[in-house]
Amino acid sequence: MRLANIRASNVGASIAAAAATLVTSPVRGEDAAATRDAIESAPAAEPTESPPERWYGWQTLIVDSVAAGAFAAGVAQHIDPLSVTGMILYGARPPVVHGLHGHPWLALGDVALRAAAPVVLALIGVAIEDAATPRQDSRAPIR
Repeated sequence: MRLANIRASNVGASIAAAAATLVTSPVRGEDAAATRDAIESAPAAEPTESPPERWYGWQTLIVDSVAAGAFAAGVAQHIDPLSVTGMILYGARPPVVHGLHGHPWLALGDVALRAAAPVVLALIGVAIEDAATPRQDSRAPIR
């Protein structure tokens, strides 16, 4: 058994020495030209094609429709838990759909959009209402 280990280590050392010689020795003359030609004529590696992306927007549209319906029904019927459920579905489920499809950045963007959109739209509504409401002139005399 000891003799087998010695032979195996000698073989390993011989292979390592031969590999080092091949790697470090320069290739000259006809061998260099043949090597260069072989490298240049080798077929290029084909780019790996990723599987085609499938559109899953219908899933987020279904979740948004259910959320809007639950919110509207809750407000119309004065059922607070139903309207709260609609708001939670609006904010939480579509980012989950993006995450399940392997798009964490889309999920994060969707969270930001769903948090910012109601605030921005409410501010626009307040500005429009403020502009449309007639004001009393504060400089006019009070009678």
